Amino acid sequence: ATGQQRAGWLYGRYDKYDAVPLGIKAVVVAIYEPPQQGAANGLHLLDDPNLGAVDNVANALGMQKIGWIFTDLLPADPKSGKVQCTRHIEDSTRSAMFTA
Repeated sequence: ATGQQRAGWLYGRYDKYDAVPLGIKAVVVAIYEPPQQGAANGLHLLDDPNLGAVDNVANALGMQKIGWIFTDLLPADPKSGKVQCTRHIEDSTRSAMFTA
């Protein structure tokens, strides 16, 4: 465990989802971690000279960028790498550093 927050681009495709009217679902096939500087309470995405090539390879494989994912870990014990459980159905939090 690094104690650092991380983020990645989600690549995949959109498919029909018959369980709801006019349903569409995102099918994630790969995650690409761009260059970034992580910190305990956020991260900064850095310039990525490979992003164009990554997008081109994804497109050649029938994929596109469909979203992003990031960690939101709060350390319970930084020495052991254990984190606090903060996932509950009644709440969801996000650091302001991720939305800036």
